[in-house]
Amino acid sequence: MAIPLLRITVLILGSALALPAPLVAQDDLPKLIAELGHKTDSQLRYAAYRKLLATKPPKAMTLLVKAMPTFAVNALSLAMSLMQSYPRKVSEPALRKLVKCGNPVVEIGSATILYRFGDKSQASHIAKLLAQAPADYYTRQLMLSRLSYLREPSVQEAVRAWLRPGITSQELDTILYHLLLVEDPKAADAAQHLLALGAEDPSKLKDETKLLLETFLLARGRKPAMDAMVKAIETASTSDFSRMQKYLSRAERLDRKILAAVVVFLDNNLEGHTASYAVRILGKHGYRKALPTIRKLLGSKQAQVSKAAFEALRELGGMSDKSSLYQLLDSEHVDIALSAADTLRRLDDHTGMARVLEIVKEGGTKRSEAVRILAEFRDPRVVVPLLVALEDKDLNVRTQAVSGLNKVFRCLYPYKRVDLASTGYQASAGATKRAIAVANIRAWWGRINSK
Repeated sequence: MAIPLLRITVLILGSALALPAPLVAQDDLPKLIAELGHKTDSQLRYAAYRKLLATKPPKAMTLLVKAMPTFAVNALSLAMSLMQSYPRKVSEPALRKLVKCGNPVVEIGSATILYRFGDKSQASHIAKLLAQAPADYYTRQLMLSRLSYLREPSVQEAVRAWLRPGITSQELDTILYHLLLVEDPKAADAAQHLLALGAEDPSKLKDETKLLLETFLLARGRKPAMDAMVKAIETASTSDFSRMQKYLSRAERLDRKILAAVVVFLDNNLEGHTASYAVRILGKHGYRKALPTIRKLLGSKQAQVSKAAFEALRELGGMSDKSSLYQLLDSEHVDIALSAADTLRRLDDHTGMARVLEIVKEGGTKRSEAVRILAEFRDPRVVVPLLVALEDKDLNVRTQAVSGLNKVFRCLYPYKRVDLASTGYQASAGATKRAIAVANIRAWWGRINSK
């Protein structure tokens, strides 16, 4: 007898299953705040953050306002995150005190949050802080990171003012990339002006600085000195290309000569993470002439490189030859093998199902994704492995398994109303309750499958 269909509700780990967080004693608060701002111990900082976040003691806000100006800079992100987790009526008064604390990084971070709360008057204070910023690169970098890519003309103007002759390539890269991400409409003219100053007096700009400016302008749609740019890309060191690729990858359009130069760079640097950057650029801009080189990277020992090559082949329509996909089924990188199997399935080729079954059986960090892909085959052979996954120790795996079984059963038996929830199965339930429910599902599957 078929069982009627009900919607399955899967509880999310950390909500229904989470135990109430222990209250933080008032006497412990100063110690936790000090640990949150610790200069060197990241684990101590994070542990303190978790405890404070769980209970949000009201007194912590007062202590934070006093302590944050002296915090280690790498602790400020956690501190700001903690403040924003409080109700706005609690956090906003504290933030208004911090915008006058004297620490430019804390001030600019607090002002940016208030701006996003709707207080647009903070823009002038942010611009003033940028104009008066210390000259050292490290502080300026931290101030930009706290801006959170704010798109405000007065703020953009203040950041543009940091562009100057003699600037180091490291600082220039930070400023240009920020201006690119906030889509500053006047940044290209500012970069062009700086280049012109360098042309008048070559001592004012180093070659690597000029190259960054040219690449930024290319990303903004300006035409570079083509021959020089092509040569720079072809002969770039991996560190230079790492900087350049951020701009090349965000260009709306790249000339074919530029893309051909990226292929030359890639041919000369098949090993190393920069290969993945080059491959993504070629895939994004549809440069099919790169296919032979990209295929060489499918078997790369570096997962990020082989994955980038796989994705680029899909973008470039290079998957018509299934032999590449068959090759990838044996990849030592599990996510690549799973992607290959799933791509073959979309081409109505179930050759990869056996490999997915192996990965599901082996377990590991990719098991949840393997269970998800396995269910997409909608084949009777996947049912038993999915039933096994219903009792996995990982909630994510169990969640994917119950979702997958629903899909498979609906596909295999479109005229039967199948209800897994009525068996008592819940992905978030205890092991004993799950085992009883799975036994019921197995019994039902045995009866159906024997007919």
